[in-house]
Amino acid sequence: MAQGDTVRRDYSFDEETDDNYGTSGTQLLALIGEESAVRLAEHFGGIRLFVPSGEKATARMGEKIGQEAAETLSREFPKMYIRVPLYRELRALHYRRQRLSLSKIARRLGIAETSVDKMLRRLKQK
Repeated sequence: MAQGDTVRRDYSFDEETDDNYGTSGTQLLALIGEESAVRLAEHFGGIRLFVPSGEKATARMGEKIGQEAAETLSREFPKMYIRVPLYRELRALHYRRQRLSLSKIARRLGIAETSVDKMLRRLKQK
């Protein structure tokens, strides 16, 4: 492979289950931390994201998710695509800890307020 070529392997980070590559949303969360995972999902959740390598490209991603997280992703998945989970449950809990109202959480997640309420109750029971 020539220098600068992009590796076409996709890594998927589903919230609940492992994919073909043995990666999960839990592993991604452990790799970059909750705050960065929330920002990653806010900006790129639900899409395939190309992880750049190089200082300049990583700096652009760092503006969105934090420089340390961008560098970690770049080191772990250089010039690869990752599928970013939506992390709805993680984000709902994160926003609730920030004392956001159910309606504000619902708007951020793009779901109904009643769905947020049910989700948080279900998570509380776990």
